[in-house]
Amino acid sequence: MKYKTEIVRDKENEQVYLSLLNSHFKTVTYEEHPDAMMNVIFTDARTKVLGKNFQKKRISQRKAKKIKEEVSNRLKRKYGKWVSLSHFKIKDVDTIAFQTNLDKVFKVPGYGALYGAYYRTACGNIFFSSHSLERFEERTEQNVYEIVSDLFREGHKSEPTSVDILCGLIFMSTFVHGRINKYLHLALPTGILVLEDLGDIFVAKTFLSPEMIKECTWYKPDVDHTMQQRYESNSFADVINKPSEVTDPPVFVQDLMDLAKNVEGVEIVIK
Repeated sequence: MKYKTEIVRDKENEQVYLSLLNSHFKTVTYEEHPDAMMNVIFTDARTKVLGKNFQKKRISQRKAKKIKEEVSNRLKRKYGKWVSLSHFKIKDVDTIAFQTNLDKVFKVPGYGALYGAYYRTACGNIFFSSHSLERFEERTEQNVYEIVSDLFREGHKSEPTSVDILCGLIFMSTFVHGRINKYLHLALPTGILVLEDLGDIFVAKTFLSPEMIKECTWYKPDVDHTMQQRYESNSFADVINKPSEVTDPPVFVQDLMDLAKNVEGVEIVIK
């Protein structure tokens, strides 16, 4: 039986991000042949769960769930824990669709793998280094991490990675920030994301817990508090370069009520 696998890739996002990174570094996509590799991974997972001689047209929910888990596990084994699987849908045994974030993952000399944030939003053109993601997982408040994870799962029926959680926290922030040398210190609800400012792009270098906060002057840009406006922003640079005023040092949150005060209409959407 010949299967049809629909792999959804945002090729515009991939080409724009690749071009932006190449204006600063010699950059290549993390996977040279993503469509072919996704097809191999999916075909192997489907064969493992259904067997080579599966004849039925329909797949039970239990087997569909097992296929999804197998694909997700294979992706993470091959590409690491921050490569996500989303929009997984089995139409019938012949046609199955899914999406990954490999179109936003790149190899950059000196930086290793960089994971792009959601495209054409208030966190667009941010690239997370593996080190920043590791420090975020190590230093963020676990209860807030789980709150944002639950919001994501509820909205998308898929498991978030730390890239998704950080994008969500950026959306929920007030974009209060300080600058130390060429680094921008962005205050998130659970700590400070330290970003290398390259003008049109920002590379997240590390994440600081509240007690590690650096002394500097803090600024608050004139940013709309509705989530819709944040999704409609072109990039993080558009937001952070808005007219700003000096403000008090950031205050960090401990629960969902504090988290929701920063922004109206809290929802996490995959871009």
